[in-house]
Amino acid sequence: DFVVIRSINDFDRFWSFVNSHPLFVKKKIFSCMGKGVELINLNTIGISLHGYFMTLVKNGEWLLEEIIVQAPQMAELNSSSVNTVRCITLRVHNEIVVPRCILRIGRAGPFVDNAGAGGIIVGINVEAGITETDGFDECGYSYSIHPDSKVKLKDIQLPNWNSLLMLCKEAASKELHMRYLSLDVALTAEGWKLVEVNGVGQLILPQIVYQCGVKERINAYYEKMEKQYDQKSLIIITVVALITIFFGIGGVPLLDPDEPVYAQTAREMIQNGDWLSPRIF
Repeated sequence: DFVVIRSINDFDRFWSFVNSHPLFVKKKIFSCMGKGVELINLNTIGISLHGYFMTLVKNGEWLLEEIIVQAPQMAELNSSSVNTVRCITLRVHNEIVVPRCILRIGRAGPFVDNAGAGGIIVGINVEAGITETDGFDECGYSYSIHPDSKVKLKDIQLPNWNSLLMLCKEAASKELHMRYLSLDVALTAEGWKLVEVNGVGQLILPQIVYQCGVKERINAYYEKMEKQYDQKSLIIITVVALITIFFGIGGVPLLDPDEPVYAQTAREMIQNGDWLSPRIF
């Protein structure tokens, strides 16, 4: 459950949401790297609901989300943060492909798992759903074990991996205008849940964990996309041209003064068997 707060006109929706979820997550719209993300407990904010709502409206646009309770397997990695998988998707020839997935783990204390907020990222084998690299932070430091939870970061088997891939592909297939997406998903007791979809998810994460660039790999996908759209354009142009040229052909008679003369000239050339010398009689 969630609600978007943009103006004072959203108070009724805000009131309905917070009465159902006195503990929720607040995110600033059009932000990144975990900036502005907070766990809010209405019982401890110290001001009235109306006062808190007006504070939100005065400071931008906000997304309020029902809190996600992660499964024990993910909480073991770091209990203070909701640890997620970043799944990168591309639309190629009407098919959703997943070139890379990254496990994101927070540090002790903070609520967020973003690498930009000090979290640790680990590369995942997309086919098997098993972590295959050491952990890294955005400063370039590597970790074979999590510095707080002491969990070994390589060879972690993520549960129900195929269901995660299916969830991300299904969600990405509903977005028809953006061919590159980054989806964040969390594991709960009920299975994998979509946390958010990013239209500008950075490719820096796989480059950090795999210690190499991704331009060649991503460009190969983009070339396939461009061929797909070139073929579509050619088909559309061809159909339009055929309709324009042939629709209603023969429905209009030859128009004076020139067209009947040219038609008769061609007819007499055929009748006389003379294919070289046009004659006008």
